[in-house]
Parts: sequence; C-alpha cells; structure tokens
Amino acid sequence: MDVPRGITWEVLIVDNNSTDNTRGIVEEFSRAGTVPVRYIFEPQQGLSKARNTGIKNAQGKYLLFTDDDVLVERKWLLAIEKTFREEGADCVGGRIMPIWPGKEPKWLPSKRRSFLAILDYGNKLLDVSDGSKALYGANMAFTRLIMQQAGYFNTELGRTANKLYSHEEKEYFERIMKKGGKIIYQPDAVIYHIIQPERVKKAYFRKWSYDDGEQSALLSDLDGHRSLLGIPQMILYKFIKGSLGFVVKYPKYDKVENFDRELWLMYWMGYIVGCVRRKIKRI
Repeated sequence: MDVPRGITWEVLIVDNNSTDNTRGIVEEFSRAGTVPVRYIFEPQQGLSKARNTGIKNAQGKYLLFTDDDVLVERKWLLAIEKTFREEGADCVGGRIMPIWPGKEPKWLPSKRRSFLAILDYGNKLLDVSDGSKALYGANMAFTRLIMQQAGYFNTELGRTANKLYSHEEKEYFERIMKKGGKIIYQPDAVIYHIIQPERVKKAYFRKWSYDDGEQSALLSDLDGHRSLLGIPQMILYKFIKGSLGFVVKYPKYDKVENFDRELWLMYWMGYIVGCVRRKIKRI
C-alpha cells in the first residue's frame, strides 16, 4: 500500500482462538516483511471481543478495521487518512467490492448482497452522520478520540463461532451519532471481499436470515404485547400470513423473488424461536 507521508503505521492481527498455525504464519511474515505486524491472541471467541482486544492494544491516532478475507486497494490508507484530515471525520468507511468464486448467483436478490458485506454507494463522498446509509465492519475506521467517547463494541452482539449474529456495528455507529460524530463514506477507500464458496450457497443465506431474526427477538423490548409463549400475536400473524402467501403465490414469481420471500420467512421463524428463548431465560 501507498503510505501517507509522515505517517507511521502497524498491523495488529487478532487471533480469535484459532487452532491452526495462524501464530506461526504471522510471526514468520513479521520477521521477513517490511510491514510492522503484531500478533495478539484473544481466547474468547466472538467478533466483538476480538475487535475490543485490538482496540485495547492499538497505539495509533486512527484505528482501521478490516477482515482476514479481503484484499486491500493500494490507496486505501491514503484515502482514509486524507478523509480524516480534510473532512474532520470521526469515522470513515468505504466500498467493499466482491471477488466471486465464479459468477454471482442468479438466484441472489440484489438487496441480499449485504449478507456478503458488499457495499457500494457510488463515486461521491457522502456524509452519512444521520444514519441514512450503513457502513460495514470490513472497511471502517475511527479516530481514537471518538472510540474513547463511544466505548467498546457490545460483546452481546456480533458474530460468534456458531451464530451469524450482527447488529454490533449498527449499534456502535448509533452511539457515535449520539455523540455528534461525523461519519463519512469515502468511495476511494476500497477493499475487495473474497467471497468463500460456502457463502454463495442458499443454506448460508437461510442461516443468516434465521440467526438475524433470532437475535432481533432477543434484543427487542416485547413487554406489553399480547403474546403466546412469549411470541407476540402480531408476529405469529405475520408468519402465518407470510407462509400461506408464499405457498399460494409461489408459482406467480420468479426464482429470485421466491427466494427473497423464503428468506423473510426464515427471519420470522428465527424471531419466533428467539422470543421463546427470551421467555425461557426469564423464567
């Protein structure tokens, strides 16, 4: 990568309790390379816990986050540093472009591309401090000052070893907005997400939708709603109506629309299970 003049930087790699040779590979790269790399081990699995460990160990004025399955554009650092300096931003996010393991699936609804952390709001710099557009964790950066004000990521949210939970980034950005933080989308800050083959299967999207529904229920304030086994009656109504509509209207829609409707049903199914889990936990 091109590095801004006068800037020193380092890479922190948080090993979130992996059992392979991650440490050995990182240390070998660190000895042989010219990029300063620090290895950190976080034994408690969970994306938010790993990120918080990175925050605690970081030493810089700016903290940039990305994932282990991306390629970083050469001018990524330049674009982010320039945005902090020229725009007075507290947070910067950029494009996340896909590298498919073949062709993009024809059955994939365009609005579901977000499940793969694909993000592209166009070529213009945008101020999204009002929350009108979301930024994703694979390509986000913060000033240390705003992170000190907002605190750490909520460890009750975010992906774990078994669940495709999310919402941790959304909740964090909401905290920054409450602090009056300035959030900028910078189209020149580009990374490329290498989509793994297992993520372009329908089963992955079904699980993502189900887990998202389950977590949404666990986080929701359902008190005061008429319910059955902790499930609000309006949710049961939506699920039953949606299921019947899916069966009746299935022949009328194409494969893309039908799969999108199926994912909504998976979401409400997860939501119902989450409601029951929530009630059992309270007993």
